Amino acid sequence: MMKNVDGNLLLIGELPMTGKESLSLSRILIEKFLQKTGNIERVLLIPSLPKGSSNQYIAKVAAVYKYLGYPLYSIYDEFDRVAAVKNAEAIAVVGEDIVSLLDAMNTLKIMTHIRDRCLQGIPYMGWGAGSIAACPALMTTNDMPIVKCLNLIPFQINTPYVDENPAGNGGKSRDEKINEFLKENPDVCVTELETAGSFEILKGKPTLIGANCHIFRHEQTPWKLLPGKLCDFLMAG
Repeated sequence: MMKNVDGNLLLIGELPMTGKESLSLSRILIEKFLQKTGNIERVLLIPSLPKGSSNQYIAKVAAVYKYLGYPLYSIYDEFDRVAAVKNAEAIAVVGEDIVSLLDAMNTLKIMTHIRDRCLQGIPYMGWGAGSIAACPALMTTNDMPIVKCLNLIPFQINTPYVDENPAGNGGKSRDEKINEFLKENPDVCVTELETAGSFEILKGKPTLIGANCHIFRHEQTPWKLLPGKLCDFLMAG
């Protein structure tokens, strides 16, 4: 098994890129995180690019960093993408679609290099799909494909958490799907972040911030983790 990163990560869960409240919250999270992780002059952006909305989407993300005084430059504007990652002072990985985001990183041949830089301790900010990209793999229910991710943390993240079936839905609930998955993958820890929940990991020590998180393990009753405390047990997988 690959070594997990004993580094600095901000993994922001479901945080829509619309509305002043969401942008304000993201600014607060990022500002506090970067203040704790050293002197950063600019941030490399690695986005998924939804067709027809890439420029607008990137502009919204860039606005947050510009407000905080951190110029953002996109991997897509760099001639040598691998060199851009190797020389990055900090990395922001963002997106609405995890499959598109992983596909983009694989196409650019930068996944290994992102991981290497994070092993060296540079700040990694995962936003939306970027937080899931930090997990060992894209999985957590049996109807999802198992696709390798960056493996920066030893546990899985799902977001946002929904604890009931919507009206009219005859299918299985999220909890039922996760428990089925855990029967076949008993060593995996699954975390379900509620909306606005995030993990801040400093030198390998995670803290839940912003909202509750639900912990799922094989043959254990799911339990709720409250924000504001260290949760080192997650780093054991």
